[in-house]
Amino acid sequence: MAAAATARAPAVVTRWWLASRGGAPSPPPSPVAATAAAATGPAAAAAAAAAAAAVAGAAAAAARLPPPPPRWGAAARGLAGLARPPPPAPPRRGPPRQVPRRPSPTSSAAGALASVYGGAGGDDPPPTPARPPPAAASAAPSGAAAAAALAPAPPRRRTITDIRRLYTSGTPIVMLTAADYPSAVHGDLAGVDVTLVGDSLGMVVLGRPTTQTVTVDEMLHHCRAVAAGATRPLLVGDLPFGSYEAGPAAALATATRFIKEGGVGAVKLEGGARSAAAISAIVTAGIAVMGHVGLTPQSVSAVGGFRPAGRDAAGAARVLDDALAVADAGAFAVVLECVPPAVGQAVVDALDIPVIGIGAGGGGGEGAAAAAAAAADGIGGQPAPNGGTPPGLPAAAPAKRMGGQVLVYHDVLGMLTHPHHAAVAPRFCKRYANVGQVVAEALLAYGADVRAGGFPSPAYAPYKMGEGELGPFQAYAERVVAARRGDERNGVKGGVTS
Repeated sequence: MAAAATARAPAVVTRWWLASRGGAPSPPPSPVAATAAAATGPAAAAAAAAAAAAVAGAAAAAARLPPPPPRWGAAARGLAGLARPPPPAPPRRGPPRQVPRRPSPTSSAAGALASVYGGAGGDDPPPTPARPPPAAASAAPSGAAAAAALAPAPPRRRTITDIRRLYTSGTPIVMLTAADYPSAVHGDLAGVDVTLVGDSLGMVVLGRPTTQTVTVDEMLHHCRAVAAGATRPLLVGDLPFGSYEAGPAAALATATRFIKEGGVGAVKLEGGARSAAAISAIVTAGIAVMGHVGLTPQSVSAVGGFRPAGRDAAGAARVLDDALAVADAGAFAVVLECVPPAVGQAVVDALDIPVIGIGAGGGGGEGAAAAAAAAADGIGGQPAPNGGTPPGLPAAAPAKRMGGQVLVYHDVLGMLTHPHHAAVAPRFCKRYANVGQVVAEALLAYGADVRAGGFPSPAYAPYKMGEGELGPFQAYAERVVAARRGDERNGVKGGVTS
């Protein structure tokens, strides 16, 4: 009977394993209990020994069997768990896998990566990770911050939406011209909001008396250079004289070239009501347009020079009408140049788009003061008491400020000092540096240093030949010089011998 029980023990384990693979779940019967039930009487001791051997044999057989299916979990491993420890987890790449969950704002970088990897493998669900204490959670950097520290995002170029947001928030817009890569980089590093590749480069870069001779190809050349240097500001390209006046179709063709070939994000063109149709066509095609009213330098031959606009009532009315026409045509902003502050204030109050001033006052100050001075003289025959609001009129609302300011890069820096530039530099330009004087002094010092033999000194001749190379080279150089001079004493004629 003991032998029979011993033979049945592996069979019991085998039947349990087969049942666990396809039948209903049931715990495996104990081989010791089965043997004890079969062995009675004087043969009990022999039966116990046989049972022990059966247990050992069953464990060995179970060790050779594959692990139970995942649906049984840890409790169903049964006898196989007695024979061997669970196999080690296979090596994984990256952080431990966890149940997918939405990363919290206080998750660490490792936690954010783990949530991306997803759920755990194996038979049982992974343990729930312990929640860090509040102090540790607040001190841990967020996943986004850790990622940004490892790979900072490239700067995002401003769009007309950003410019509009600055305007609606009351933040003045800083606009500066650029004509080449260095000036574009300088403006970018200074944090300007808009970089204008203006046709003024014809005067301050190309040395011409006006902007009328600048061509489209020249402007595109400079636009590409500026686009390479300015990575953050909105880039606006100036359509040159003669490239859009023929009609909306010509204006759209030129603007399309500026976008495709110049790399700019918007274009600017001069003129008010006369350019409204061109502005509308360009905007309808999907290209952002900045207008330009007041003094329009491209019309210098028609107005007889660079003359301010809006100095009389009729001229001021034309400036206002032009600004309204540009806004109604779809321009996202308008440059207002060389007008009295009161006219600039009227334009700012009338428009709902940013007005970028250049020699037009700042709005909210000069224009309001001019309006107050006019009111002090009385309106409709009613004198204003104490210079305030005339009787019967409502109190004036706080004056709007100019949306921003633009100046030419060379004017801001005092870049040029030659007579041509001094003759064309407008009086409204504020010089923030005297770079032209610094450049002149530096170049004069360089010339004097070269003529005196002070440059280059040994400090500026840092390159050395390899050890043992100077002697052979000097010998070769001597032979070359001797050959060039026709020195017969070295036996060289018309060439060099080794």
